Amino acid sequence: MKKIIILTLMVAAFFSSCSNLNKPNQTFDPDEERVAITEKYWKLITLYGQEVQMSENQEREAFFRLTSDGKLVGFGGCNAINGNYTLEKGFRIQFDKVATSLRACDEGIDESSFLKVFNTADNYSLSENDSKLTLNKARMAPLAVFRSVAFK
Repeated sequence: MKKIIILTLMVAAFFSSCSNLNKPNQTFDPDEERVAITEKYWKLITLYGQEVQMSENQEREAFFRLTSDGKLVGFGGCNAINGNYTLEKGFRIQFDKVATSLRACDEGIDESSFLKVFNTADNYSLSENDSKLTLNKARMAPLAVFRSVAFK
């Protein structure tokens, strides 16, 4: 009888542990993920693996900011950028209706490549105490890397 009870307990423990294998260790909290990346100034530092430098005639650096109400705003090196975004479970991000102003630009950052990042990216990662943001497509090389800039 004692062996049956022990065997029953072992089987129950086994099935209980198996049922937890498909459950993530942490639950998706969209507000927590949103707070980590929204309302921050994200300065572009790498675009398609190449370090980004401002040109002499560039008015300001390329950057973007995600507002807490789902808006994308920024600057591509010559033109203003705006659009929408949504966050999903698993650090997934989707950008929508990304557009720019139509100002004629001198040499500088390749704005079309910068805009392509928003049309291509489907996920992001954060590192270094949430100060570095990488926009990615699937598991390929990073599309763009950004550094959070704090204003004093």
